[in-house]
Amino acid sequence: MKNSMKYLAKCAGGILLFAIALTSCQQENLVAPDEPSMVSSPNMREAMSPTKPKFYQLTKRGTSTLSYYDDGKLKRVTFGPAYHGTYASYIAYTYSANTVVTKLYGNNKLQEQTTYLLQPATGNCFESQHKEYVTSGPVPNLAKESSYIYQYSPKGQLMTRKNKNSANDYTDFFYDTDGKLNKVSQYGDSGKGNGSAPMLIVESNLIYTQSSGQPLLDDHYPINCEFANMPDPYLRVFGKPTKYLVKLVTEKGSLGGRYFSYTLNADGYPVSRQMYNISGGALMQTIDYDYVTTGLFTGM
Repeated sequence: MKNSMKYLAKCAGGILLFAIALTSCQQENLVAPDEPSMVSSPNMREAMSPTKPKFYQLTKRGTSTLSYYDDGKLKRVTFGPAYHGTYASYIAYTYSANTVVTKLYGNNKLQEQTTYLLQPATGNCFESQHKEYVTSGPVPNLAKESSYIYQYSPKGQLMTRKNKNSANDYTDFFYDTDGKLNKVSQYGDSGKGNGSAPMLIVESNLIYTQSSGQPLLDDHYPINCEFANMPDPYLRVFGKPTKYLVKLVTEKGSLGGRYFSYTLNADGYPVSRQMYNISGGALMQTIDYDYVTTGLFTGM
């Protein structure tokens, strides 16, 4: 870790100029983590015939464990103890024609249900219907309902996510000329009553350029951007994903930010991600990834 921090300090000046140009604000003590390294993951299952296509299935991300149906679709995500403390929590996924239903359980009690309605021609979600339940008794009671609609560009990129019942609750998505998601703006109620203008809650800027000028890192297994306000991180139903791994995230009006470093396996898939505080270089989070390889393409 000491060697990594020495490297971070050496890169401070370059990263500082980079962030200033993109955020137009002063960043002090700016540092960057090590460049991505390549490893061989001990959790790979490589017994397939070399003549058959090889697809990766993500089986673990941080403390979350993923399992799949025989056709390769996501079946369940089981969360670690940090999600709900002492009792187990998981999301179960079921599929039908142009519909995906997810149910979040905590301590084996239904807490949330989300129904995703998909466009037949593209498979993109055009509406998500959310139900939240109170689970104090043996039978869950419906406590809240909401619905969101999704709009896409002709290129299949998600442009807007809007609350059907609250005009001020929406998220806008912006892309550069190469199709990379580079800004996410989330709006909500200002609290000034009906008819008031929406208030910007948070605006995130995403940068993919390597600090050392090395090529962009391909994202071979896209997970829905955690800064994009998506209701599910794993379902691939929200339009065309960005092809690269994000390196830097800053927020409008903030001097801080987050910088990411990746460890990749031999096929270029991340097996570890480190998130650093852009000001000072403190390691904030490490997420490890495990996969298996399969002949089935995981479409969701």
